[in-house]
Amino acid sequence: MKILVTGGAGFIGSHLVDRYVGLGCEVIAVDNLSTGDRKNVHPQARFVHLGLSDQRLEKLILEEKPDLINHHAAQVNVRTSVSEPITDLEINLRDTIRLLDASGKAGIKKFIFASSGGAVYGECTDPPTEAAAPNPISPYGINKWAAERYVAFYAQSYGFDWTILRYANVYGPRQVPHSESGVIAIFIDHLLKGIPPTIYGNGEQIRDFIHVHDVVEANMRFSRLNESINDVFNVGTGRGTSLNELVSILNRTLYQPIPAVYTRPKFGDLVRSILSIGKIEKWGWTPRIDLEDGLKELFTRGG
Repeated sequence: MKILVTGGAGFIGSHLVDRYVGLGCEVIAVDNLSTGDRKNVHPQARFVHLGLSDQRLEKLILEEKPDLINHHAAQVNVRTSVSEPITDLEINLRDTIRLLDASGKAGIKKFIFASSGGAVYGECTDPPTEAAAPNPISPYGINKWAAERYVAFYAQSYGFDWTILRYANVYGPRQVPHSESGVIAIFIDHLLKGIPPTIYGNGEQIRDFIHVHDVVEANMRFSRLNESINDVFNVGTGRGTSLNELVSILNRTLYQPIPAVYTRPKFGDLVRSILSIGKIEKWGWTPRIDLEDGLKELFTRGG
């Protein structure tokens, strides 16, 4: 099976490339290296240095005719989407549409799209199921939701299968501590340097933290070409952890714990974001890595 992974040098994408290569697939990792790192790409994968807006990407897809495209390239910073909404629109929506059109013309069999549960659902008192009405509160969430609809539209138009995975807060190896979405990577980077982690607000914001290896296995579950599962799935743990609890867990691994410092909350920051995962569990996937175990391993690796 030939697979093309966009964002293949990035945090989640590079782990997907590793897993696909391990399964014996022919893998093409596409990345513009704006946030990804060439060193992350498995040596047995073919790396192509291209951005989604590059006209050569369509040519590549038409020539290679991959069986599956796993789309993880994105602009992931919510704050950037607010300050630069046109940029977010171009990367997360327009370029996704261009990719979908090229995918259909190339006759792909399946398309997997990485979406965001917190961004699409917005503020929720209870963990939302996939049937919950989307209520995005940022351009990032709006464009992710719109892109989901385009995935379904192009799949129906061209006749390929599709799966949309709405992620909770993903953490793990290779996550850079320079992105708003990587709070765990940021906290670990600060703690290792002896710098107090900064919490915006009172620290009682609740997040659903899921390890990247569990996310990869969710992708594997829906990468089978002999199954037509055209649907949307939440990918999380179904359990919430406050930022204060997160810092406490991390500090337990330090010889001299470093307390957090608090500052004013960020506008639009979600108070509570936990995903219901009952639907995906019925399809045979469940998270395996406990948060504290995942953090301990990550901390000992130096982030």
